Amino acid sequence: MQLIEIFGGTGAVVIGVMGCIWKIITTYGFKIIENEYFDNKPIKTLWNNWEELNDGIKDAQQCHKRRLLAVTEGEKIRVNMKKNQGYAFVYLESRNEPPKVNNGKHFMRVKFSSIPKEVDIRYKNIPFDENWNFANLDIFETKIYPKRWCCCFKSKVYNFESECRIGKNNVVWEQCGISFDTRNDKNAIKDVVIEEVYYGEKWNFTKLCCISSRTLLWRKKLKDTKTDN
Repeated sequence: MQLIEIFGGTGAVVIGVMGCIWKIITTYGFKIIENEYFDNKPIKTLWNNWEELNDGIKDAQQCHKRRLLAVTEGEKIRVNMKKNQGYAFVYLESRNEPPKVNNGKHFMRVKFSSIPKEVDIRYKNIPFDENWNFANLDIFETKIYPKRWCCCFKSKVYNFESECRIGKNNVVWEQCGISFDTRNDKNAIKDVVIEEVYYGEKWNFTKLCCISSRTLLWRKKLKDTKTDN
């Protein structure tokens, strides 16, 4: 109250700003990371690969880790597929439940070079039993469409969440990743690069500066969960 008595309206503004800052600090958790130490490399996160070409080969040993359509380029993954050429799925496998802070959901953040119009690219979560048979649950999938901030800028970052079903209905394993499909006369997919992939605790990401290597991670704190600050 002394600030208001001394500075009048200015004091009230200062108190209001301080109150807002305090509420943000107590409501949200924050973390600053250096990009080079941030585990978001596509080949490390989406380390597995399944491809079915139009050559009729369906054998697991032949289709697993084929890497003819989704090709590794350094630490990134580049996809080029002609019309009717086949299907590619780049993914991770897990038998662990997500972190508690995720509220029972897988969280994946993917940065693409671009998402063309009218192509079939999807995020998928596929459940399996202990013998790698499809579990008696539906495959979760969501089609990925181009999105824009405005007429001049395109958003290339997508966040995906899907319910974890490990431990339910005999589910032991889950695969989470990105599929590309040009079968059945679907359009070709040209030069789509997966540039970054993060999987783990759910965070919001903000680049501190366009030339900085630092990224600010932030999220709302859960009442029963301790959050690193």
